[in-house]
Amino acid sequence: MRKPFSQIMREGLSAYPFGFYVGEILYRAPVDGRWSIEDIEPRAQSSVQQWIEERQEDGRFNVVGFKQWVPSRGNYDVPLSKCLHFVPRPEKRSPEGKSAFRSGWRAWMYARNLEESEAIGIDRDLTGVPDIQLPPSIMSPNADSASQAVRVDWEEKGRKLRAGKLAALVRPSEEIDGKKTGYAVKLMTSGGTQRVVADVPIRRHEQRFLISVLSDFMTLGEQVGSRALGDPKIALVMLAIGGLLDMYADAFNEQVIGRLCDLNGVPEDLRPYLERGEVQTPTLEELVGILSAAITGGIVVPNQQLQDWVISQIPGAPESEASPAGPQAETTPIASQTAP
Repeated sequence: MRKPFSQIMREGLSAYPFGFYVGEILYRAPVDGRWSIEDIEPRAQSSVQQWIEERQEDGRFNVVGFKQWVPSRGNYDVPLSKCLHFVPRPEKRSPEGKSAFRSGWRAWMYARNLEESEAIGIDRDLTGVPDIQLPPSIMSPNADSASQAVRVDWEEKGRKLRAGKLAALVRPSEEIDGKKTGYAVKLMTSGGTQRVVADVPIRRHEQRFLISVLSDFMTLGEQVGSRALGDPKIALVMLAIGGLLDMYADAFNEQVIGRLCDLNGVPEDLRPYLERGEVQTPTLEELVGILSAAITGGIVVPNQQLQDWVISQIPGAPESEASPAGPQAETTPIASQTAP
């Protein structure tokens, strides 16, 4: 194919945040009488405008395609029979499924709003808020054009002062000959002395979001926790990732490999299939512990082949060079010479 399978895999797993993935399968013209796959082009989830349904003979409706909107080109009808359609979390059998982030949306929204409020509060606490007072004649909605121009000029000065674009502000004096002019400029500050620490609720909502996607183990380093507490959580995440990959493999086997084999007339018993590997492999320490317990219990008998495999799991370890006779080869002892 034109793109490596790893890229197609990453594009297909975009169904996790969006709820679904659609990729159009592009076939290459038969060579030596056999069809092949040239590429699987992803179709952006945002471009799917409408799903196309057809009524089946049993009266049920089945999704057979979708309408895709392409900017500057228009709408296109894309049949699902030419697509890889992956829905990891079905929701009422909807072709769009359900986003994995849906359950954590509320916590994410609160955390984002609190972060914005925290940034605004810090900024106002450091710089204050300009408070500009103008004469009533200028603030009146019935003011003449000259007064309105003065008001617009002062509003622009206030924005520049707030954004730090003015080093100083020149204004009329508040009093002239003991009379008020109506002009005044000052910075408003908070009247309270107790500060609200927004970091605590932000962390709480972030943790709730991580819990919704089974990733709260990432916060264990920020609090008092042990590895014994984190290992079960990590194992649960690995189990969920494995289930996600299993569903992707099933969809790929049925919709991509299966259809390609149908086009080429490959019999059922000769069809290949996609199978995932292990998501998480044991560390070297865990592997040594497992082998030690198995050898001590008599479950595993150590031999040269097992030793070579263990050494191959050690990063940077040299390759083992076993003797031709194998691990059980006998050596001839050197005869001792004794005095006559």
